[in-house]
Amino acid sequence: MAFFDGYFLDESYDTTRFCHARSRLLREAEKREGVIDAVMTALKAPFNSAQRKRMKAKDKAAALAEHIPHLARMRNSEWQKCSAPEIFAAGLFLSKAKAEEKAKVFCPVKREDDLRKPVRKWLAKQKLAAHDEVPMGLSRVDLAGHKLGSFFGGPEQIVAVELKNQLSQLKRGLDQMTNYSDYAHEVYLACTPALAASYLRGHFNAKDVGRWDPDALNRKLSKFGIGLLLVENGKVFKVRNSNSFRPAEHRQAEVRGSIAAG
Repeated sequence: MAFFDGYFLDESYDTTRFCHARSRLLREAEKREGVIDAVMTALKAPFNSAQRKRMKAKDKAAALAEHIPHLARMRNSEWQKCSAPEIFAAGLFLSKAKAEEKAKVFCPVKREDDLRKPVRKWLAKQKLAAHDEVPMGLSRVDLAGHKLGSFFGGPEQIVAVELKNQLSQLKRGLDQMTNYSDYAHEVYLACTPALAASYLRGHFNAKDVGRWDPDALNRKLSKFGIGLLLVENGKVFKVRNSNSFRPAEHRQAEVRGSIAAG
């Protein structure tokens, strides 16, 4: 499809993201006629429902592929300077497409705790022991990965991971996560692509913004050096690295003590 052409190399096809959705899932979605219809409506393509009913699927896709770059070029457009794939992905997220269609792309979960098992497995792959609800200052981090230092195994490693599944909690969580760098060597937010996209939508709808900003969440995380883990259907993708922090020894000792105490 024209609005995806030229954006992928073979090795980036499964890692490149738009509106925090994985490119492979977006490419699969744009082949489904119901998705194209919903995106056309959300992006106000110049065809009413009666006209679209008379169009073949390939004609709808071609019309949308022509309309999307026009939105990016329009002066004072809310999509100005966005890439065509980003506009398509955001259009799908903002659309009234069926919930199951959106779920195939943005992979929401019902409960925050549904993120815990995949992240525990991810920590284990990093050779870190996972511990729940570990105190770090005045807050408790949802998951802390820990490895004791040793002569052969290298220095001690503490990784803090905050799980979030609701936008209201994400905003509060980001504030408390800024303190975790005093206790951990790396700090991550773990959420679904659906929640990450919801953050972009909230920024888009904020007063005095009025434009879609694909980098709004990444910019917020970058300010504090926080990494991003996106959980899709039980798999964890590290899409943003954490800064490397240097917590004081007495802070690390506090974490060790809390873990030992259970």
